[in-house]
Amino acid sequence: MNAEWLTAVLDGGTVTDIRTERIAEDTGQALQALTEGSMLLHGDIRADNMFFDGDQLKVVDFQFAARGAGAADIAYLVSQGLPTEVRRGHDEALIREYLACLSARGVMDYAFDEAWRHYRFAVAYLMILPVITLNGWDALPERSRALCVKLTDRAVATIDEIDALEVFE
Repeated sequence: MNAEWLTAVLDGGTVTDIRTERIAEDTGQALQALTEGSMLLHGDIRADNMFFDGDQLKVVDFQFAARGAGAADIAYLVSQGLPTEVRRGHDEALIREYLACLSARGVMDYAFDEAWRHYRFAVAYLMILPVITLNGWDALPERSRALCVKLTDRAVATIDEIDALEVFE
């Protein structure tokens, strides 16, 4: 799937391989998994909400903050924020690095298998964010449309490459 898939949907086409018949069930399962944790989540972690000053990071825009599985924020940032060619093949290593950083700060009870499961659920579920934007497609400026297509392409590529749908029962 890619921008052609999105264009087909917008032009009234149908797509049967996105599991639309199971979306309610899958969403419930993903939300249950992603609320298992008690970590502080930003909820909208992306480059334009992060500011760097040397080695210091400041994060803004916390209106979607919640408690949950920490890998959810990583999944959103990585699957939609990084160009596919930069992210491809590094998902597991990025989760391992994230866990190493948590461990260095005393968080010892988040195992790789659990974080990887959360990451895969989040990558699949959080594709909903750019798709929601499709509701206002006709009113969107061209730049916003292009961004929506790009984020959806990145999310779909990640879902495919890490077999994210495999976590759903």
